[in-house]
Amino acid sequence: MDRSAGGHRPAAPVGGACPGLTGAAGSYLLDEWGDIWIMTTLRELFDSGEVTYGGWCGIPSGFSAELIGRSGFDWVNVDNQHGLVGYDTTTSMLQALSITGTPALVRVPWNQQDHIMKALDAGAQGIIVPMVGTAEEARRAVY
Repeated sequence: MDRSAGGHRPAAPVGGACPGLTGAAGSYLLDEWGDIWIMTTLRELFDSGEVTYGGWCGIPSGFSAELIGRSGFDWVNVDNQHGLVGYDTTTSMLQALSITGTPALVRVPWNQQDHIMKALDAGAQGIIVPMVGTAEEARRAVY
C-alpha cells in the first residue's frame, strides 16, 4: 500500500455493475483516474499479516467520518463508548465511511447484545467491545 500520495483509498463510488468483476452490489469504487478498486474488508487486511493503521472518529458527524475515511487509514473506528456519538449518528457515519472504501469498526458503549447487534445492523464490519475482563464477559460478547 503506497501512502506517499496521501493514501490508497479511491475517490468516488461507481454506480452499477462492473463488467468482468463479481461481488456484492456497491462493492466497487472508481478513483479519479477511472481505475476500478474493490473495497477492502477487515478480514483481508488482518489476513494479509501487514501492519494496519486506523483512524478514530469521536466527532458525531458523517462529514468528519468521510474525511477520516479518505485520509488513507486502513480502517476507521466509530467510538460509541466515549463522547457524543450515538446510534443515530453512527448510522450516518458508517454510510459516509462506506463510500470511501475504508472498513469500519464500532466501539460499542458496553458489552450488551443490543449494542453489538445495532452496530452490525448499521453496517460495521467489526466490533470493539469495552470492559471485558473475564472469560465469561468475552463469551457474552460473542454469543
